[in-house]
Amino acid sequence: MKRTHTLLHLFQSQPIYRLLPALLVVLLLAACSQSPAAPAADVPATDVPASDTQPTLEVIVPPLTLPTEAVALPTPDVNQFTRSSEIIATGAVAAAQDAELVFQINGTVEQVLVEDGSKVQVGDLLAVLDARALDQAVRDAEAAIVSAQADLAGLDEPPTNEASRAAQALVDQAVASYNQVVSAVSPQDIAAAQAALAEAQENLNQRLRGADPLDIQAAQNRVDQTQVQLQSTRDQLSQAKTQAELAMQQAAEQVRIAQTDYSAAFWDWRYVEDYGRAPPESSVGGSGPPLSDFSRQAYRDRLTQTEIALNTAYANLEAAEKRVEQARLDEINGIRAGEEQIRSAEIALSQVLEPTKPDIIAQAQARVAQAEAALVRLVGPERQAQIAIAQAQVDNARANLDRLNEAPRNSDTVRARANIERARSNLERALLNREYANLKAPFAGEVAQVNIDVGDSAPTSNMGGGAIRLVDLSTLYVELNINDVDIARVSLGQSAVVVANALPGRQYSGKVVFISPTANQIGTVTNYLVKVELERNELPLRVGMEVTATLLDTPATPTPRSSRTATPEATATLEAEPAATPDADPAPTIPSEE
Repeated sequence: MKRTHTLLHLFQSQPIYRLLPALLVVLLLAACSQSPAAPAADVPATDVPASDTQPTLEVIVPPLTLPTEAVALPTPDVNQFTRSSEIIATGAVAAAQDAELVFQINGTVEQVLVEDGSKVQVGDLLAVLDARALDQAVRDAEAAIVSAQADLAGLDEPPTNEASRAAQALVDQAVASYNQVVSAVSPQDIAAAQAALAEAQENLNQRLRGADPLDIQAAQNRVDQTQVQLQSTRDQLSQAKTQAELAMQQAAEQVRIAQTDYSAAFWDWRYVEDYGRAPPESSVGGSGPPLSDFSRQAYRDRLTQTEIALNTAYANLEAAEKRVEQARLDEINGIRAGEEQIRSAEIALSQVLEPTKPDIIAQAQARVAQAEAALVRLVGPERQAQIAIAQAQVDNARANLDRLNEAPRNSDTVRARANIERARSNLERALLNREYANLKAPFAGEVAQVNIDVGDSAPTSNMGGGAIRLVDLSTLYVELNINDVDIARVSLGQSAVVVANALPGRQYSGKVVFISPTANQIGTVTNYLVKVELERNELPLRVGMEVTATLLDTPATPTPRSSRTATPEATATLEAEPAATPDADPAPTIPSEE
């Protein structure tokens, strides 16, 4: 048994206009394999002997007629024409312009005037920074220009009376300072320093000679005198303490008496207030007669007076207690001070009686050195340097006064003009920074994303996203990467058909508007950027959508088959089979052995 296998799977992915030439070639090859002497109508399909290594395929062909002269081919469908191979590439939808806008200076965002989806025109204000410091910088730069211009103008102006007076005042001040430095050391100061040096030297000589009997007697008298003074101080302080304690006892007795009077007055008033009668006397018993208002007020006044007397007694007692405490402290401190004076006098006596120690001699020598240094400060080089500095200040002030009347030097004029130019440059820089505080739209479009809020630090680079993303959707493009093999077949104005992956079943037309003159080399792959401009027509495409684009070659003019000729050796006429339609692919069969 033999069965027939179709070649449909070989052609089902190809357009019908591409299959027709292939089918024609197959039929012509089959016709050439027939014997020319046999009638075409009676030629049956025969088996082809198989080779040793591969089975022979039997091709079934319709009857063929081999004409002896050129014959006209059937006329094709008017929609069928031949086309060279197309270029298919993938890419993404891009906007006419797409920018991540950033600020040119650092700062804090004060206003955001747009939101996602806002439509803006060229120059529209999008966001504003806090510009207070920038405005201050502009004012400072303007003031610097005025100051520099004034300095230049002042070179040619005669000195004003105020300037002359100020310069003269500086001269007078410098002269006064000089006089103060000179008069700071008087002859009396020098004499006192010399006397102090002589005294220190004499003390050192005395320490080196040893103790004098008169010094020993004086030290002993000092000890005796401090002991007598301590006893006198002790007696006086003890007497003062005793008097303070006696006064405190008297104040305590006054408090007791005041408390008794206040208690009696308090209870009498309570009785009068409760019963309206005079309080009973302890010797008579019973209650007295009813009291008038005047009598009741007398009892109330007596209570008030005794309360005041009691508070006064308490205050006097507290003051007396403080005086006693102070007298005790005075006694302790006075005795302690007297004892300290005795110890000092005894130490001084022991020092006089003992031989002079090396450290005592060293102290005396140090005092001599200090006296010598003090004298040197009054008459030595340091003093002369102070006088020289004061004299130099006087000379400088007088030179400044003389310079006011001099003509300006050329270097001063050049320097003043340079300062003006520098100030103007600073103003231009300050104005430019102030302008940079306003983020404006560089082109018309739609705000795609706002990445800042009020209070944020202004981004100055698009690392991680800029401040505001702005896109121009007036024209959409498709950016394609075409390899170096196909780029030669791409030309400006070439038509293209675009299909978006997100919108299947819809096609969009476009044309090539840009071909990159340079390649993009990635590894061993060489690609060229090609941009296809899409026809607007309210496209539902969005920036970034992945698309597949087919670049179409310019179609050739269809040529009717009737105008073509074929020779007997190269052509044959198809019979009995109708022309294939675009909706159905031809299905030639190839018999094979099971």
